[in-house]
Amino acid sequence: MAAFRLFLTDYERGIIGRSDFEAEDAVSAMKIAHKIFECCGDACSGYELWQGSTPITSVATTVSLPGADLSEFEQRVAVDTEIALHDSAWAIRESKLLIAAVEAVQGTRE
Repeated sequence: MAAFRLFLTDYERGIIGRSDFEAEDAVSAMKIAHKIFECCGDACSGYELWQGSTPITSVATTVSLPGADLSEFEQRVAVDTEIALHDSAWAIRESKLLIAAVEAVQGTRE
């Protein structure tokens, strides 16, 4: 496992959310980051993914990743990270898509 840091950015490239997570490798981390980005798309316009001091990827607009099906592990990490962002003090917690996604997950866990 490797540690990654995700920064979610607004239309002015300001950071509106940040979360750390672990993934199997950089490809897995990119899929997780993109899933989280899609879940917050109404409130952010891009993201940056870092592994330590190394930038992995930066996305400034919505793009689709072909073949970006998430494994069960990647899905669990993405959901846990979405919940952490929802519960954080970052501005991203106001994302209506994020709120709906977390409420849906919490409804299925009850």
